[in-house]
Amino acid sequence: MRQILDSLAPIFLVVALGAALTRGGLLTADVLKGLTRLTYYVALPALLFMETARADLHAAGVGRVVALMCAATGPAVVLGIIYARLARMDAAMAGTFVHVAMRGNLAYVGVPVLLYLAAAGGPAAPRPAQVVLAFAPFVLFQNVISILMLLAGRQPLGPAMLGAVVRGIVTNPLLVAVGVGLLACVAGLSLPPPVAHPLEAVGAMASPLALIGIGGSLLTVPVRDHWGNAALGAVLKVGVIPLTGLLLCHGLGLSRPEMIIALVFLSCPTAVASHPLVIQLGGDEGLASTAIVLSTLFSVVPLALVVGFA
Repeated sequence: MRQILDSLAPIFLVVALGAALTRGGLLTADVLKGLTRLTYYVALPALLFMETARADLHAAGVGRVVALMCAATGPAVVLGIIYARLARMDAAMAGTFVHVAMRGNLAYVGVPVLLYLAAAGGPAAPRPAQVVLAFAPFVLFQNVISILMLLAGRQPLGPAMLGAVVRGIVTNPLLVAVGVGLLACVAGLSLPPPVAHPLEAVGAMASPLALIGIGGSLLTVPVRDHWGNAALGAVLKVGVIPLTGLLLCHGLGLSRPEMIIALVFLSCPTAVASHPLVIQLGGDEGLASTAIVLSTLFSVVPLALVVGFA
C-alpha cells in the first residue's frame, strides 16, 4: 500500500492541482484550452520525438506488448457492439458507446504514469524508449478503430470513411513525432546540442502539463446523462480491458516491465479528446462526456493495482 501511494500520489496530486486551479479561476476555459494545445502540439511531440530518435530499437522489444494490447481491446469492442444492438441504440449512440469503451487516454495518463515509473527505477520499471515505442502503434490502432466505430452505421464504407480515418492519422502530431523520430533513429542521426537540449527541456514539460490539463478538463467537460450506459462503458474500458490484458500477459509470459507497460496503457480511462471528436463526427455528446468522467474515477483502482505490482 505504501508503494502504491508513493507512486500514484504525486500523479493524482498534480491532477488535483489542475482541478483546483480551474476551480479557483486561475485556469480559465481559454487558458486551459491553450494549455492543452501546448501539450498536444508542442510538449508531447518533443518528448516522443526525442525518446524515439535515441531509442535502441533492437533492445526495446515491444512487439508482443503492442500485439497483446490490441488483442485485449477486442473483447470490449465486441461486447460493446453486442450490448448496443441489444439496447437498441441508434447509430450515433452505438458508435459513441463503443468508442468510449475502447479509446484510452494514453498520452495524458498512460505516458506520464509510465515515465514516472521509469524515472523511479526498480526491477519492474520500463525504459522510456519501450513506453514510446509501445505507445505509437497502439494509439494508431485505437484511433483507427474508434473513428470507424463513430462513423459506422451513419456513413457507408468507402472513400469518405477511409479519408476521415487517414486524416485522423496524418494530422495527429503525436504519431507524426514518433514517425519522424523513428526515421532519425534508423538513419542514425544525432541532433546537435543546441537543438537537442531545447527539445529535451520542452519535452520535460509534457507530463506535468498533461496531468494538470486532465484535472482542469474534468471540470469543464459537461456531465449530462446516460449514466447507466456511461457507467457500463467505463467498466468495459477500465475493467474488462485490463483484466483481459492481465490474462493475456500470463499466457504470453511477458516480463514484468512489459506487463507494466501493457496494463497501464490498458487501464487508462476514456480519452478526454473523445469529447470534441464525438461532437465533430456527430456522436452522442452526453454519453461521451459522462463516460469520460466516470472512467477517470474508476481508473484509480486498476492503475493503483498495476503500480503496486511494479
